[in-house]
Parts: sequence; structure tokens; C-alpha cells
Amino acid sequence: MCGENRLGESKSVQEIEQLVQQPAGRRYKSQQYYFTRLAVMCYTILLAIAWLWMSLREAQWLPHKYLLGQIHWAWQMLWGIFFATFFIGVSLLAHQLCAWVRRAEEDLQHLLGHLSPLQIWLLAFFSSIGEEAFFRAALQPSLGLWLASLLFGLAHIPPTRRLWFYPLVAAATGCGLGWLYFGSGYGLLPPIVAHFVINLVGLYRLSRMAVDNAAPSL
Repeated sequence: MCGENRLGESKSVQEIEQLVQQPAGRRYKSQQYYFTRLAVMCYTILLAIAWLWMSLREAQWLPHKYLLGQIHWAWQMLWGIFFATFFIGVSLLAHQLCAWVRRAEEDLQHLLGHLSPLQIWLLAFFSSIGEEAFFRAALQPSLGLWLASLLFGLAHIPPTRRLWFYPLVAAATGCGLGWLYFGSGYGLLPPIVAHFVINLVGLYRLSRMAVDNAAPSL
């Protein structure tokens, strides 16, 4: 009888814990999807602002002078993939060599949490198009490479002090993306492809870190 009572008590405790944990998990997922929807909306607004800026500058509703580039689209894609590969390689090397980089990635992982594959693709897709259209196609021809890259870095100021270097990295990356934009003859495809691949791989790595940290250690 005592064993049965203890077994019943343990089951009831487990059921209570599951009931307590389920709403928190649902709230967490709802917060994550709310964040994704908000981010997609902001990037869409940024794209609309960039399109309006370019349309007013070129006096036409379908601006193409600062979008299509002067080299073949396949070469533009290869340029973007090459730049993204180089950036990811440097990032992985820094992760292996620098403890402060690993701590910063942990902070980013805690901020973002675990993202679903759909969320990762949506964030990478809309961020690359919205930010590149605004900072490269809209701002850079008007303000120049250095000022546009500086503003790109300032737009990535993090909410935690341990990520103090993040705007510097973003500004340097913005210079590289701006060089791709100028080098391709004002083609927006290379920086978009590079930005998309960088964000896709980065968000996937951070999401995997969240899963690994949440897994119980054996």
C-alpha cells in the first residue's frame, strides 16, 4: 500500500510538473513567433522605404540603375557565396581561438533562443533583402560606402555589453557588402546572397547551440 501510494504521488507530481511546464513552453513559442512576425514586418517596411527612396531619386517607380548590376547574375551569385564562405570561415576560426567570441555567441543564443527552420529561413530571407535594399541600394549611392557602412554598424547595436564588438563587425561586414555592390556595377544580388547565407548559417548555429544547451547532460 505504501509503495502504491508513493507511486501514485510520484505520478501526480509528474503530471503537475507537465501542466506547469506546458503553458510556459507555449508562451515561449508564441513569443518566438511574435518576434519573427515583428522582424519580418520591420524588414518589409525597410524594403518599402528603400524602394521609395530609390524611386524618388531616379524619378521612376521601377528603379533599376542601382539594382541589376553590370555583370552576369551567375557571377554576382558566385561573388556573394564566396564572400559568405570567407566570412563564415573567419567566424568559425574566431570561435575556436577566442573565448570572448564564444561567450558573445552564448549571449546571442540566449537572446534568440531556439528557432524553427521556418523562422530561420524567414529571418535570413527578409533581413538580407530589407537591409541590403536600404543600406546598399538606397543609402550607399547617396552617402557613400563608409557612411553607409557606419550606419549599418550602428543599426546592429546589441542590448548587452558583452557584444560591444558586434557593431564593429557589422560595420566591417557592411564595407565588404558595399564593395560587392560597387564591384558588381551596382548589383544588389551579390550582397543579398552573401547576407542571406551568413544569416542563415549564423542563425542555424545559434539555434543548435540552444538545443545543445537545453539537452540534459548524461
